[in-house]
Amino acid sequence: KSTKHPGGGDGTAGTLSNDCVYAPNGVAFSETWQAFEEAVDSGLVKAIGVANFTPAHMDEILKIARHPISCNQIEHHPYLQQPKLKEYCKTKGIPLVGYATLLNPSLQDEKAAELW
Repeated sequence: KSTKHPGGGDGTAGTLSNDCVYAPNGVAFSETWQAFEEAVDSGLVKAIGVANFTPAHMDEILKIARHPISCNQIEHHPYLQQPKLKEYCKTKGIPLVGYATLLNPSLQDEKAAELW
């Protein structure tokens, strides 16, 4: 089975073993973003952030956004630094929020001895 994915944060192509991120159920990110903007407009939320978005995903949002992307939460640690994604977010003024900053739990047994 083949699938199409936009690729990882550094622009690498997605594969069957590495799905990367894609819009679920065929709903465009821009359509979801517009619904979130309605929540901001009505005072239900103060800001809208994204998680694991690639530059292509954010470009789709930025074309139609009335409210800025408040942050992009990404996995970030010594084995996944994502410099191209960080540079993109910096140029667009989108703060990054890291998770698994000490190391993704799935890599801890394999890599921890090298780091500590």
